[in-house]
Amino acid sequence: MPSQFLPNRVYQFILILLMSMPLGGVVMFVLGDYRDTMWGKTLLFVVLGVVFVGLVYWLNKRNGVELSGYYTCDLRYLWFTAGIVVVIETLIVIPFATLFSSPTEGVADVWLCIGAIFIGPVIEETMFRGVLLRGLLTRYSATTSVLCSSLLFGLIHVRLFQVVPAVVLGLLFSLVFLRTKSLLHCVLLHMVSNLVVLLSTYLGLRQYYAAVPMVMRCAIMLFALALVVLLAIRLLRNCLIYRF
Repeated sequence: MPSQFLPNRVYQFILILLMSMPLGGVVMFVLGDYRDTMWGKTLLFVVLGVVFVGLVYWLNKRNGVELSGYYTCDLRYLWFTAGIVVVIETLIVIPFATLFSSPTEGVADVWLCIGAIFIGPVIEETMFRGVLLRGLLTRYSATTSVLCSSLLFGLIHVRLFQVVPAVVLGLLFSLVFLRTKSLLHCVLLHMVSNLVVLLSTYLGLRQYYAAVPMVMRCAIMLFALALVVLLAIRLLRNCLIYRF
């Protein structure tokens, strides 16, 4: 076995990120003052995402990486995993966020959330499941690969009330990727996750939780966490670890 600490695909992941930075600077210069608007930020996100996904696809094809199954999806399994995502978002993520942030934070970003539903999941799943996780699996065990990629996925969200839930969701998305070998399945689950956040903002669910006593909020989160663990055990029981 080669002695290199990081697999080649992880080096490619880092290289593509570094290549995206100067490109982002060029796009921001072209946009000018327009870059500070909602549509300017969305356009920047789209351009960088298309370039990143395109480079990943080109590198995989160039290196002869097998991509079959990436774009398939088992609808029955999707319903089961989507249910887990809804439980995590509504009973863990949202009440957890009220412990660290204002209940009205993010309400003004509804249109930005709509953009994130259709753009962010494709980019982030390509980055963290399609490239990083798959690359780590060529060198390390499934446990190490899932934990490392999920922690990094959480850390890019920066703020504590987003980091912890993102790690939890990253673990779920990674397990799904191991089970299905389908990047499309992970993208759809990520879209469901962001959609639930948008709906909770629109329906005022965060404000509702903020009015609930903290002890009750913690009890709800613990109950939901136990339920998610049971569902995850069922997920793991049938988990087929693919060789990448």
